Amino acid sequence: MASADVIVVDSVEQSRQEAGDLIIAFKGDEVCWTGVKKLSDVVAAKTTGRTSAGEVTLFKSNGIASWDLAVAMKVYALAKEEDLGKEFPLWVEA
Repeated sequence: MASADVIVVDSVEQSRQEAGDLIIAFKGDEVCWTGVKKLSDVVAAKTTGRTSAGEVTLFKSNGIASWDLAVAMKVYALAKEEDLGKEFPLWVEA
């Protein structure tokens, strides 16, 4: 069975309630949650992420998909407005 060296989440509190896969994997062992790190803390260098290229990092997002879509639409619109990026088809018709 594969395992992660570093587990990073949006919110530890939210993950403790909603991340069923982590809840099941930890099997009620509270010590496991002490190693889970917040993404914002890793990005702000308040805590370390992985320390070598060989470490496996697991990122578990419990965000709301509609928020992700809203951000993607905004970024896409801004990129079009600034004539950035390159359009390509997502699939090719047979």
